[in-house]
Amino acid sequence: MTEAFCVKEKAKREMNGEIEVQMKNGRRALQGTCVSCGTKMFRILAKANQAGPLAFNSPLQNEPLVAPQTN
Repeated sequence: MTEAFCVKEKAKREMNGEIEVQMKNGRRALQGTCVSCGTKMFRILAKANQAGPLAFNSPLQNEPLVAPQTN
């Protein structure tokens, strides 16, 4: 079972009957019900690449910070 935030109880609770869904923006999430109160729960999962925005090979990484001077 997965732990998620129950909005009705305002606390983290176990999720029952979770299924993995894909949101419109392509991110993965878990959907299920709260074990204690039966309210629908939703947990957004982490992205596949958690290394950060500059982890990929950006063309800006090799650019100089200051424009070269012309004489």
